[in-house]
Amino acid sequence: MTTGQVDVKQIAKLPLVKSWRSTALAKRLVFKLFNQLRHGELVIQDGDTTHRFGGGDVSIAPSATVVIHEQRAYSRILTGGTMGAAEAYIDGDWSTEQLTDVTRVFSANIPILEAMKHKQNWFIKAGVKLAHAARKNSVSGSRENIAGLWISLANKANFMASYLSRELCTFNEFKLFYPTQANEVFLEVSKETYQEMLKLNIISNLWSRVDHNNFILRFVTSFETEKSEIDELLSRINTFCSKC
Repeated sequence: MTTGQVDVKQIAKLPLVKSWRSTALAKRLVFKLFNQLRHGELVIQDGDTTHRFGGGDVSIAPSATVVIHEQRAYSRILTGGTMGAAEAYIDGDWSTEQLTDVTRVFSANIPILEAMKHKQNWFIKAGVKLAHAARKNSVSGSRENIAGLWISLANKANFMASYLSRELCTFNEFKLFYPTQANEVFLEVSKETYQEMLKLNIISNLWSRVDHNNFILRFVTSFETEKSEIDELLSRINTFCSKC
C-alpha cells in the first residue's frame, strides 16, 4: 500500500466514531435493505427484539430465522456484502438453523442483493473519506468535521437525485411515482419504454409492476454521482423519448 492510501480494514478502528453510533447506522442501513424483500420472509432475532422483513409469497421463497449474537454483524454485512455476511457467520456473529432457507430467501430477491452491492460500495468509499479526514484532526476536535463530511456527502447524493428526477420528468414517457426526498428516484414507465432502456444498456432497478404494461423503476444516486453522468444518461434517453 502506497503512502496516502488508507487500509479499509482500519476504518472500523477510527477513534472519533463511537462504536454504538456506527453500529446503529449500519443496522439502520441493513434493515432498510431488508425492507425491500418481496418474496419469502426473513426473521431477525436480535436480543429480545424480533424484526420481520418480507412476508411475501412463501411458495416462491420460505420463511427463515437469523439470530444476531454480535452487533458488529450488521457492519460486516454492510461493508462486506455477501462475503462479509459469510465471514460473520463463520465467526459466530450470527447463526441460523435454516441456512439453506436463508439462502433461498435472498436468491428469490435478487434486486436486494444488487442494492446491497451498491450500499456496500457507498459505505466503504465514504468510510475511506472519513479515514482521510480523521488523519488530519485530533480525536477531540474531529467529531464536528466528520459530521459535516457525512452531511456534505448526503447532500450531494440528494442533490443529484433531485436533478435526475426533475430532468427525467421532462420526458413524456416518465412519470414520477413518489416525491423525490433523498437519493432515490421512483418513476413509472411503460413496458415499451423499459424495453428501449434495456436496449441502450440503461440499467435501473425494476422496483415493482403497476400492471402488465407499466413498471415502477428506481434510480439511486450517491456522493460519487456526477452531473456529467446524469447528462449522458439523459442524452441516451432522449434518443427514444419525447419532451413534454
